[in-house]
Amino acid sequence: MSAHPNTPTLSRYDVEAGSGWDHIVSLTVEACLHRSEGRERIAAKIVQERLPAAIRAWSLACGASAASCKESLKAMFSRVREQVAIASVQRRLILAELTARAPAPAERAAPLRSAAAPVCLRERIRFDDVSGMLDALAGAEADCASSRPAEAFETTRLALSV
Repeated sequence: MSAHPNTPTLSRYDVEAGSGWDHIVSLTVEACLHRSEGRERIAAKIVQERLPAAIRAWSLACGASAASCKESLKAMFSRVREQVAIASVQRRLILAELTARAPAPAERAAPLRSAAAPVCLRERIRFDDVSGMLDALAGAEADCASSRPAEAFETTRLALSV
């Protein structure tokens, strides 16, 4: 399929503009992401079933020559593959860093008071005194927060559940 010699070639901006092009890019990114995450069947379905129709519709609508369309598609495919590869490496590095920084399971599960343990407030608060309850809880939380943050949270949770 060669273009007529007098067919004007469009700039990359003209070729890539429009929702048809955006749809092709979106499908390509989706397929590359699925492939990088090991979901080959989903990626293949996008590449074999959805992408050809989108490319066909875009290439007919954009008015560029077949060679120009192929060039734009090749450049975009290459760019998206590179971006997804970089994103995959970044994701692995970030996850490794977060995993390394996360406390060990034993450290995360600090022992909390049981739900049956009484909450010790400095003063007795009437049940219908909401602002008094909030002030007392804030005081109890401040007392515990400096030495035992998990216990302060549990004290607040228990007092609110009463």
